[in-house]
Amino acid sequence: MPEVLVRWNWEPVGPVRIAEDGQTLLWPPMPSGSGVYRITLHLAGRTRTYVGETDGYKRRFHHYASPGPTQTTNVRMKARLVTLLGAHGGAAHIDVATTVQLRIGGDSTDLADLPDVFVRRLVENAALCDVAAGAGEIVNGRGFPAGELWPD
Repeated sequence: MPEVLVRWNWEPVGPVRIAEDGQTLLWPPMPSGSGVYRITLHLAGRTRTYVGETDGYKRRFHHYASPGPTQTTNVRMKARLVTLLGAHGGAAHIDVATTVQLRIGGDSTDLADLPDVFVRRLVENAALCDVAAGAGEIVNGRGFPAGELWPD
């Protein structure tokens, strides 16, 4: 059975802010290309993490800022971020995975960009496992209501 090893570094992109209107999300300048990102949510000494993958950072974060009604994850994330940053005065930061290395069996590959969805999902899930192994709180896949920050 082959062994799979995934390594990456997190590179800070910057904080997510909210405009004076209390509804518009302001993103840091996002890199071009595809890859894996994490959004770290901070509130009252508590931290939660969302990890995602995309074939285009700029498009993905545009959809978080202006989600369509059928984009349920984007609708939930926007509501969660608006509530966190606006109503509760929390903080959110974005990082992207860089220096990604994938080794399967004895073959190793360094990946500057992550063009293949199956590779991005492998890195995304490895990053989620890393958060869980460190007893971190994960936002992904919880299915809780839009705007709810810290479900039980």
